[in-house]
Amino acid sequence: MQEEAILIRAATRRNAAPLQRLCAAFNGTAEAMARALAEERICVASCSDGKLADFAAGLVRRSFCYAAAYGEMTEL
Repeated sequence: MQEEAILIRAATRRNAAPLQRLCAAFNGTAEAMARALAEERICVASCSDGKLADFAAGLVRRSFCYAAAYGEMTEL
């Protein structure tokens, strides 16, 4: 069995439809991906053939309690 290379990269708008399918399979719902891609930091794992295999999403937040922004994972 030959191992297949996996590429981790930032998601783009071109990934909206496959991300919606992955999200629906993950939690049974899929919100508007265009808005999510604009508001969240989403990374995708894709196979060498370009097909998306998985995703991770997070938000960059700011708080009045801290000088620096911090990240929050929302989906993995």
